[in-house]
Amino acid sequence: MKPMQTRKIYLLHWVCIFLYILTPLFSSAAEYWNRFRGPNGTGIADSTIKLRDLQKKDIIWKLDLPGKGHSSPVIWGGFLYLTCMNEDSSNFHVLSIHRETGNISWSREMAYQTFSKHDFNSFASPSATVDKDRVYLSWATPKHYFVAALDHAGEWLWKKDLGPFKSQHGVGVSPVLYQDKLIIANDQLGQSFIVALD
Repeated sequence: MKPMQTRKIYLLHWVCIFLYILTPLFSSAAEYWNRFRGPNGTGIADSTIKLRDLQKKDIIWKLDLPGKGHSSPVIWGGFLYLTCMNEDSSNFHVLSIHRETGNISWSREMAYQTFSKHDFNSFASPSATVDKDRVYLSWATPKHYFVAALDHAGEWLWKKDLGPFKSQHGVGVSPVLYQDKLIIANDQLGQSFIVALD
């Protein structure tokens, strides 16, 4: 098996495990995993459920995604939000997936210009962040670093261009909500900065 195929299988395996583990953790009162590494950024769920070894018979559902990515799923209520990139079609995707069934409730895609990145990175590395009204995401191309918001029905609310993105490894910073601000770190070889958006 080729190294790239092995990596894809490995990543898909971990996405399935991650989705499987998160489904029961958030099926009770805690139905929100709103950003990369969860509500407080520690990666620790507030749950008393004990994890066990994952076996094929334990998988509730699995889903073939339209691309690959390293972003983590985020959860709000009954839905997971996830980004991925189809390098064959050069399309960046954001998906809303029903948490209990694995059905895609909506998918939005954007044309994407690929660029140099680290072999272990992906073009969909930043995780989305979510609140009661919106799903926020970011992605970069050489000419644009975009930050955008959609509502929970998948309708575009706004999109902002932070300017060109110069990198040899690709983008990997996820947006974070703090009070009423969306914070983005534009960490790159070009002019780097941190911005808080209303």
